[in-house]
Amino acid sequence: MYIFSIPVNTKDNEEVDPMNMKKTAVLLVSMSSVVLLLSVILFVTTFNQVSRASDTSVSETVTYQYVVKEHNGKIGIFSPGSAEPGQVLDIDASVLPELDRLALEQGIEIRSDAELRRLIEDFDG
Repeated sequence: MYIFSIPVNTKDNEEVDPMNMKKTAVLLVSMSSVVLLLSVILFVTTFNQVSRASDTSVSETVTYQYVVKEHNGKIGIFSPGSAEPGQVLDIDASVLPELDRLALEQGIEIRSDAELRRLIEDFDG
């Protein structure tokens, strides 16, 4: 019985043909090469599609309505480019988790009123 020309069951007195083994090795190497080549083509194609999609999203202008950042130990809601907050929340920034404090130091850019409400709820939680 043979699978892909590979002897599966050989009898003790049956001799294995070296040419048959060589053909099997060549066949396995060829099949592996084809699978590897197809995998590389699939990866490159997928990577290019993702890259093109991210390039178009980066080129779009994103405008922010608010920038939320720490102001005198509290959370301030700023208009983009403004030095003074339009509103200061009565939330002590020092009690927030470290990642939130670091984000507030950098300024969190907010695109909509709904996004601002969700962020305030998270901080006030």
